[in-house]
Amino acid sequence: MIQEFVAGQFRRPNGVFGRVWGNLMNRGNAGIIAGSVDALDIEPQHDVLEIGYGGGYGLRLMFDVVQDGTVIGVECSEVMQAKAKRTFFREIEQDRLKLVSASVESLSLDSSSFDRVITVNTLYFWTDPLLGMREILRVLKPGGKVVIGIRPAAWMRQLAFTRHGFTIYEPEQVHAIMNEVGFADVNFEEHDDGRLSYICVTANKIAFPANGTDYATDRAFLDKYFL
Repeated sequence: MIQEFVAGQFRRPNGVFGRVWGNLMNRGNAGIIAGSVDALDIEPQHDVLEIGYGGGYGLRLMFDVVQDGTVIGVECSEVMQAKAKRTFFREIEQDRLKLVSASVESLSLDSSSFDRVITVNTLYFWTDPLLGMREILRVLKPGGKVVIGIRPAAWMRQLAFTRHGFTIYEPEQVHAIMNEVGFADVNFEEHDDGRLSYICVTANKIAFPANGTDYATDRAFLDKYFL
């Protein structure tokens, strides 16, 4: 069935057609990717993680800013991994980019490693959103920022292929999940890229203990916000 095929390619590009899917995603999602990267407020020294980099357009935009830090790309599609290795071989050789094969629920990255984390149009496919958000919180440095880019739920529901393997979220639902796992300053804003609208959900990892908290001995606080 064509709709199932299309949904499968969005979820994890594969096979012969998957080789060109990354280019299609780069063009179709250029606005939401650029807007989400802009919302990250990246600085040249930052270490940045992108989860589900797909065709690699977001990686390219981040290289324009990150000069002294490192960009890490996590992807579960072998086809997209191979494409990124070909496209960014110079950045890989220069240690500006590292590619990791993993899922958001099991990042296999050190805790408190990144100043910024971004993921665009991947939330629909997470098998466990709470676990995925906890993993993002874990790998963020204290004071670090995450941006999650999604399309409006009403628009997504109009697409026939989203009935196959997509979980569609209202921004309020994403807000609730992020609050539950311990993110601070959760906010969402809707934007228009001139063709389609998109939503950036932003949040921070708390940078210091709350008033009255003993940073050194309050294990529950450390587990929730820093580890």
